Amino acid sequence: MTEKLLPLFPLKVVLLPRTEIPLHIFEERYKEMIRKFEDGRMDILVRGQRRFELSGLDQEKSYLRGAAEFFEDEEGDVSPMDPRRKQAIELYQQLAKNFSSEQSTEPLLPPDVGDPQISFQIVSRVPVDLTFRQTLLEMRSEATRLDRTISYLQKMAVRLKGLARAQAKAGANGRSH
Repeated sequence: MTEKLLPLFPLKVVLLPRTEIPLHIFEERYKEMIRKFEDGRMDILVRGQRRFELSGLDQEKSYLRGAAEFFEDEEGDVSPMDPRRKQAIELYQQLAKNFSSEQSTEPLLPPDVGDPQISFQIVSRVPVDLTFRQTLLEMRSEATRLDRTISYLQKMAVRLKGLARAQAKAGANGRSH
């Protein structure tokens, strides 16, 4: 392969654009991939940038590399004033409020409302399975991603309400109020 090859770090995670994941590097092949420092191990913060599809793999080095074909969203897909953006943000904010009050966890971070691909931010902040994240990552339409995100958040809100009712009922030892 003569084209530029992208080093790959295969993980069971889907890194969405403009989202971050901390990594602890200790395997020799991955230290080689990122041009290891003298002290050996390292901690790095990886940030998703551009989406790509692999058109081929290369195993000539100790780590995996791939020929990447980068892609973007369709032009003019969603305007900043699209009502789906507002609906997704409102659903996320309500879910974040309910989630942090129901769980003893840190509050979910607010999304950057100016992000033209706000669906990625929202999905990166809520518990979502890898298949759903991967499906959104492959979509080339923010409108379609927003529709799927809204649907997912609505279902999640219903599940959380049901869980809260079940917990309240369990706390009352099975007696209704």
